[in-house]
Amino acid sequence: MESWEAFRIMEEFAEAVGDEKLSNELLKILGRKSPFANFKAEVESSPYRQNWFDFRLKRYEDYVREQLEVEDFDINE
Repeated sequence: MESWEAFRIMEEFAEAVGDEKLSNELLKILGRKSPFANFKAEVESSPYRQNWFDFRLKRYEDYVREQLEVEDFDINE
């Protein structure tokens, strides 16, 4: 996964988190220096930590499935 794809996952989480204050803070962080480290620090100190892990895992699984499909790999073998 390219870094821009991982960045997009963070943006999607920030937009979907369901807490306007945290959402705004995460979006601000993504526009500043060191977005990956600062995003991680903010999320891990929030009550939405597990939500982030679940969200990211789902997106990573979707990404792997897409890559396997591109390579014509049958995951049901």
